[in-house]
Amino acid sequence: MEQQVSQRSIKKYMVLFPVLALLVCFVILKGADMESVWNAMKSAKPQWMAAGLILAAVFNIAEAINLRSVLNSFGYQVSFRQGMKYAYTGYFFSSITPSATGGQPVQLSLIHISEPTRR
Repeated sequence: MEQQVSQRSIKKYMVLFPVLALLVCFVILKGADMESVWNAMKSAKPQWMAAGLILAAVFNIAEAINLRSVLNSFGYQVSFRQGMKYAYTGYFFSSITPSATGGQPVQLSLIHISEPTRR
């Protein structure tokens, strides 16, 4: 089943996502001393920040490969790009939900909604 996303929906999500991101940042940083947060960010060593970003990318690539393998074993044709979409979705929702409980259910619903081609 091929779904078409309307331009209106895309524009709505382009506005909604930054608003939700700002809301999450506000809730997380509420009551925090912003000067100490900024000083901690400035004092962080760039090589450790780069290492963290690289390892996060490696994690998502590995998860995409694993998701693709599992879905292919169940008879679904999933491209690497689709696997990356599922991996990043799970990573994002695991990051913003308590106890990292949101990633896998959202991944499953995304896979169900997008309905990959079945062999």
